[in-house]
Amino acid sequence: MKSPMMFALMLLVPATAQAAGKDVLIDDTKVFTESISSDAAGNLYAGSTKGIIFRATPGSDKAVAWIKPDDTNKIRQLLGVVAHDASNTLWVCSIPGFGGPPAPGADSAAIAFDLKTGAFKARYPLPGPNATCNDITVGQFGKVYIAETSGGRIFSIAPDAKEVKLEVQDAQLNGIDGIAFTADNMLYANNTRSGAFFRVNRDGNGNYQSLTRLTTSMELKGPDGLRLYKGNQLLQAETGNNRIALLTITGDTVDVKPLGGTFSGPASVTHIGETAYAVSGMINYMFDPKLKDQDPGPFVMKAVPLGGAK
Repeated sequence: MKSPMMFALMLLVPATAQAAGKDVLIDDTKVFTESISSDAAGNLYAGSTKGIIFRATPGSDKAVAWIKPDDTNKIRQLLGVVAHDASNTLWVCSIPGFGGPPAPGADSAAIAFDLKTGAFKARYPLPGPNATCNDITVGQFGKVYIAETSGGRIFSIAPDAKEVKLEVQDAQLNGIDGIAFTADNMLYANNTRSGAFFRVNRDGNGNYQSLTRLTTSMELKGPDGLRLYKGNQLLQAETGNNRIALLTITGDTVDVKPLGGTFSGPASVTHIGETAYAVSGMINYMFDPKLKDQDPGPFVMKAVPLGGAK
């Protein structure tokens, strides 16, 4: 029999914390998810090469189709997926094609949806025939930053802006992939090709100033999605190392602490409370001739406890 005190304490545990720690199946086949995200309510979001955005509500063990491509949003295939609670926005990166010729007339764009309803908000095409909108992050004051991989560029979207602004194009950023803020509004990015990790220095108005390459405690191979954990800590997925890791940034150094879980090419990571979630991208099944016609199996957002890595 539970004591009255124990029962009272149980009532104080948030529902999202009670539901944490459960693997979540993406309810479709061959989705080849490149990016996932989560919001303060405990919803999980996943993109796909089919252009479908999947959502799992708190406590559910399945993410189901929520937003589909149409003539308004013009989604083709999805890379970055980022939930931003403060603006009630789900941001996604659409690209013309992945590993093949793009659809005629298709572009790469950052697209905004209502985080609660999934309603279309706005679409921001990136300039250039070979642009690759890869990932997105949002600063303290609502300015959006976009990592554009092919051209080594970072774009921004100011609140109420109608189009993107080029912040920087730099050879060091050819291959830029993950981009995220720490809690002190410092901007960081990685390079999936070189394995470099940068601080993106900005002025008081959030405009680009310079890049500082940081020293990492472990070699990064194919660093990809970055997400804030808390304070000066970020979560990072690495396709080349088949791992997710907790990054602690102090000055110009980054302590890399691998987390648990078994993954095949994870490109993104997010968290709900003290549980990280990551999914194997398994893109080798898209490109390897020996695997192309085979079934990669289910795509699952695997739950990994964060407690042991702090």
